[in-house]
Amino acid sequence: GLPYAATAETVRHYFDLLCGDVADVEMTGFEDAPERFCGIAFVTFADEGALEIALSLDGNSFSGDDRTMKIRRDHKAKRRPPPPRVGASLTIYAGNMPWTASRDDVEAHFVGAGCGVLGLRYHTEPETDRFRGFCHVELADEASLEK
Repeated sequence: GLPYAATAETVRHYFDLLCGDVADVEMTGFEDAPERFCGIAFVTFADEGALEIALSLDGNSFSGDDRTMKIRRDHKAKRRPPPPRVGASLTIYAGNMPWTASRDDVEAHFVGAGCGVLGLRYHTEPETDRFRGFCHVELADEASLEK
């Protein structure tokens, strides 16, 4: 709900004044014109107290017009890091795939990217046999893993 004319500086100033120390502001552009601000910004605060104050501003206006801000906590920010690589494992997890992707589609994606695929664990729902959107891919070599 930020105005298109907002800049990283004006967003930082707004939240600095009302909430406390802002560590970072990341402005998001339109998909077809990334240089143009689309009204969505990710603001990182220096401490939890400033974040809590910002969350309380949900529904307020940034510039005094009818547009209201939607302020949410980034639940991805506290995700644990991926586990360390074990030995010479060449198996990767691939997720966030369309549920409509077939086993052949998934394998073709990796092969098309130049990866050697030795095996594919394509995870489906037991009752419906519908793809669950993720799989584990066993790659042929280190070069494939780097791609």
